[in-house]
Amino acid sequence: MDKLIKVRVPESRIKALDYFIKLKGSTLEAEMEKAVDMLYDKFVPKEVRSYVEGTQPEADSVNDKHVCRKRSGDAGDGSPV
Repeated sequence: MDKLIKVRVPESRIKALDYFIKLKGSTLEAEMEKAVDMLYDKFVPKEVRSYVEGTQPEADSVNDKHVCRKRSGDAGDGSPV
């Protein structure tokens, strides 16, 4: 299940971002999704990502970058899984 995230940004900044992102052939939504993926990779430990992504049956088709098999047990380092 996806979750919607709301972020307050001044309208003038959104307009400028939208304009220049379109010049590069992309969309603001696509670039925000990339940014969230980068944050996820940066802050969520690899073992936890493996577990989380292994519990989502649609992960294989949604995002090939984060495809992992479900692990049995926990991370072994006290991390939440």
